[in-house]
This record gives sequence, structure tokens and C-alpha cells, in this order.
Amino acid sequence: MMRFAWLAVMSAAVLSACGGGVESPNFDDQVAGILITPDPVQVDVGGTTQMVVQGLYSLPPGSTSAYACGTGFCSLGPAPSSVTWTVDGGNASQNASVDSASGLVRGLRHGTATVAAQFRTFTDSATLAVGGEVLTAVVVASTENGGSTSTALGRSIAYSATGTYTTYSNCTSDTACTTTTRTAPVSVAWALANPTLGTPSPAQGSDTIVQSTQQGSTTVRATVTNAEGEAIIASQSFSVTQPVLEEIRISPDNQSAAVGTTKNFSASGRFSNSTEFGEIPVSSVDVFWSTSHTDCSQSTSTNASVNTGPATSTVASADSTGSSALNSSATVTIFACAKTKSGNAITNQNGDPIIDTALFVVTQADLLEVLRACPVSLTDGTAVNCPTGTDAFDLAASLSSTSPDSTREVRLLGRFSNSDSPQVINDSFIDWTFPTGTTVATVSTQGVVSAGTVVGSAALTGAIKAGVYPNATTRSDSIQVNVTDRVCVLPFLAANGATASGDSDVASPSNVIDSEANNFATVTLAAGPVSSTVTLTITAGDVVEFDANGQAGFIIEHANNSQIDPAADMVIASYQNGSRIAPSSAVAVKSLGGATGTDRRRQLIYVNVPTAPTKFDRLDLEVEVPGYFDFTDPTTILTGLFQLLLGGNSTEFNVYSACAKVNVE
Repeated sequence: MMRFAWLAVMSAAVLSACGGGVESPNFDDQVAGILITPDPVQVDVGGTTQMVVQGLYSLPPGSTSAYACGTGFCSLGPAPSSVTWTVDGGNASQNASVDSASGLVRGLRHGTATVAAQFRTFTDSATLAVGGEVLTAVVVASTENGGSTSTALGRSIAYSATGTYTTYSNCTSDTACTTTTRTAPVSVAWALANPTLGTPSPAQGSDTIVQSTQQGSTTVRATVTNAEGEAIIASQSFSVTQPVLEEIRISPDNQSAAVGTTKNFSASGRFSNSTEFGEIPVSSVDVFWSTSHTDCSQSTSTNASVNTGPATSTVASADSTGSSALNSSATVTIFACAKTKSGNAITNQNGDPIIDTALFVVTQADLLEVLRACPVSLTDGTAVNCPTGTDAFDLAASLSSTSPDSTREVRLLGRFSNSDSPQVINDSFIDWTFPTGTTVATVSTQGVVSAGTVVGSAALTGAIKAGVYPNATTRSDSIQVNVTDRVCVLPFLAANGATASGDSDVASPSNVIDSEANNFATVTLAAGPVSSTVTLTITAGDVVEFDANGQAGFIIEHANNSQIDPAADMVIASYQNGSRIAPSSAVAVKSLGGATGTDRRRQLIYVNVPTAPTKFDRLDLEVEVPGYFDFTDPTTILTGLFQLLLGGNSTEFNVYSACAKVNVE
């Protein structure tokens, strides 16, 4: 039944009911055409849209509508069945494709196309505008510093791909569109024109790293197909040069050495095309060494030093731990720096200087054996004068047992790992002992021996403490201490107010009156044309006077072969209140032990002090120095002239103590 037949029937019925007599004939509406809406149609490249078609149905004669059909008018109705669709005359064109049955259109390329629908003999068409965003270009660039596209064999280069995206809109033809652009990373397929030179990873993505595998030059390619089906290819150069030094390694990386000894360190290199370390070619690479600076420009460590090079190996010297403690140590960092032959730092692929470090631990020198115990030098309290075979020394008795005033320090010598020469062992590592019950002397923890008031002998032993220097094969030694009679019973002492002075030929006169028995003044006897006298004056304190009831004198020392004759050349004079008291006797001499060398002699020179007056407060030592000429004896003139031409001669002696009372028994 046609769509409009029922209208005629209803009209006739109505007219009949109203008494009308007009009849309308039956009208059969027919498809008179088809219409595509809307027109034009928009679709994006790669997108789809559904085309819509409707039927145009004929109206009865005399009817009107918005749709003209031939000589009449039509109404818009459902789409007829079996509509066939085409685009630009076929199923697909350059810019679009269409499903002929459903009318589903797909955009293929920006521009325009004509989409047509057909039903029987009826057709209609619409303009299809294809737009949207399309990748239109790709740029490949190196992301390395400076955009470098050249690298050493074994190294890599990072690349990135950036796409240019164009948005097409309002297209009225293939070439007439409104466009805007933007750039963004784009995923591409990566490959090398010569794949033997390197491998990109990943092979797909917006970024890749090309690892070099062989020297040569080629290009790295980025390929991508855009939404319009166009293959876009971009490329960038890729060059591989000879391998370069990538890192160095110090071997060994941790060593220790005792002070005074050395250790060897060496450096090997790994090149960019290898994972193995090997010899560094000195023809192109210099290796410098340091103990404190990462650029190896200098070494300032006080604990160790190195040969700075350039060389692929160095010798590190252990200099000091910075402490005297037995177990003390110092850790020093050894640096090795790779540089060009012109002195510039060589850098790795990350741009960092190529350096390596190792640890060098400096320890105290190890004691191998104790050699001998020795007293310190009497002429230099900081030195040890200990010839082989020294096994005893003399020490004068002290005047008081509660305040010993006769002392001498003893040191223990040993052979250490850093030298074959004897060295002093630190007192803190030594136990000094006398046999139990010894009364003639005592010893401190520092090895200072103090004489008692009685004479006698005892063996002093210095032994390495338990747990200290475990590698020492010989751990102790002993020396005999002989406490002898006290010669200088009542010394002039600065502590009691005494003063000392002398002529210009007397050096350090104050040493005669200090509390150290081993200090001395030096008296130089220089002969001149005429005779002269050298005087050393010792004065007691302001309120100190000594009884004139015995002997007084000086302890001196001089060379065995000197021309000094104390009995003949020296005068000892006593004073009271500045008045000289005539000597009551000539100078007497007593030999003493304890000389500072076998080529020297130590003596006590003394006189009997006059008993009137009964007190004295000053003691002078006067030494007569003969001149070249004795004008009472003409025969000396010639020898005097000869001495004058030779510049004269001189001798000297040392004065250790001035004694207001001596013991000559």
C-alpha cells in the first residue's frame, strides 16, 4: 500500500460524512530521487565518516514542498535500499575511499573528493573535504655535545628524530587548504646505510643510540610512513674513527708500606673498542701521578710521595704517618691522570677526565732486631754516640738521694725494615729496668738514669714491650752503669744564684753553672804576638759564700794531643767581695773518666783554697796564652816571625763545672 493512498480514503470519508460529494482518486507515491546530506562532508586523513542519503518521494499533484522533483515536488524520506556509493567514480581515489554498500568514507590524503550515491537511475553527490594533522617531514640530529656525528670505534652516538606535523583544514581543493604546523618527537624505524659500521638500539622509537662496530663513514636513516601512506626518510651522517683511550686502571689498587720503604704502582688502559685492559701506548698518551690532586698537577701530601712521571708506572715512597704512635698509619690516595702529549687532560665519552685512584697506607717502620743500648752523647744530648762494643758508662754519684743531680739518658738502637743503619727506638715502646734491689741508680720510663749517692755498678736493660714489634728477632740489650765518686761536691749553680762570664774567647760560659752536667763552655786559646790571659769568672749568688776549708776547682776536657798543660798554664783564684785571695797552691790535676771520646781526656783541676779569709764567693780560671815573641830572649824573634806569617795557632778546651768544693780522694 502506497504511503499516500490512505490520505485519499480518509479525505473521501470526511467529505461524505459532511455531506460533500467530492471523490479523490487513489495516489501511489514513488521514489523520485535521492539526496546526500550534509554537503560538503568533513573527514580527517586516516579517519572515517558515514555518508547519509535520503529518498525523495513524489507528492500528489498540486502539492508543494522544499524539494522539487521534475515538474512536481517531493518529500524527504527514508533512504531507499540498495544504494551504491562511489568516490570520484570508483571505490577509492587519491584522497578518499568509500564502502560501496555502506557509504563509510575513509580519508586518505588531504584535499577534496566527490562522493556519489546511486539508486536505480537516481544519483546525488557531495563534496568530501579531507583534512586533519599529517606528518609531513622528519629531521634527524645528533644529541651529543656539539651535535657531533663522529665517534671513536667502540663508542656510540645518540640520535633523535623530530617530526613536522601539518594540520589541514577548510580544503577546497588538493592544494587549497588552511594549514598550521608543529614539531614533536616522532617514532621512526632506525637503520644504517652500511649496517657493518654500527647497530642502532632501539630500532624503533624517537631516539636511538648507534653503537659503532667498525671504522668508516655512512648515514643513519630514520624511516616512517605517515597517515597519508607516504614514506618519509631522513638521514644524518655517522663516522667511526680509530679507537681512543676510555679509562685507566692502577694496579694494585691498595698497598701498604712502612715509613722509609717504597711500593710500585702501574697503570694499564682500556680503549673504546675493548673491554680488556692492556698496555698504554706512551707514543700518544702520558700518564702523570700525584698524591693529592685529581689533575695530577702537583703532590702535596706529607705522608707519601710519588714519581710524577710521565710514565705508566711510579714508585710511591712512605714518608711519614704523622704520628709517633706504634700503630699509627696514614692513608694516601694515589692519582693517575691520562693526558695528551701536549699536557691536556684526556676525557672519556662522558667528557670526564680519565683518572684512576689507588690507596697507599703508610705505616710505622717495623723493628727487625734490637742492636744495643747506648748512652747519649755528652756533647750533644740529642745524639747517640755509641761505637760498636760500648757496654758500660760512668756516672758520678748524686749529692742527694731525694733530688738526684747526676743523670744521663740511654737509648735503645735497632735495625728497622726501612734501613740497615741503626735507629733510635721510641722510648714509649721500651721497658727500662735495673735488677730488683738495685740502689746505685734508678731509671725513668724515658731511659734517663739517675745516679744514687753511693758508688757501685748495675746492669740496665732495655726491652721491647710485649705485643710491640712482634717481628723483632732480638728484643732487648743491656749496658753496665758505673756510679763513681762525686768529684764536684759543691758546684756553683745558676739555680742558686750563680753567674758566669768570660772573655771573648769563652763561648757559652753559662753552661758551666746550669743543672745539666753534660753542658760545657768552650775556651779558645789563640796565640798572638804577645802573651795574653783568658779568664772565666764564676760568681756565687748575692748571699752565698763558701767555706774556705778544702779544695775548689773546675772539671775540664781537652784533646789528648793538645798543647794544654793545666798545671803550668792555668791559675785558679778565689775572691771575697771582689778582693782577690792569693792562691795558696799551684793547680793540681786529677784524671777523670767519662770523656766524650777515646781521643780526649777529662780532668779535675783544683787548688787548695786559702783559709784566710774563711769565706769566698767567686772563683776565676785564668789561662795564660804565650805570645810569639819573648823580647827577653832574642832567639824567639825568628820563630815568632814564622808563627806570625803562618797566622798563629790555637787550641781549645771545654769547662763542664765550677766547684766550690771537690773530692780528690
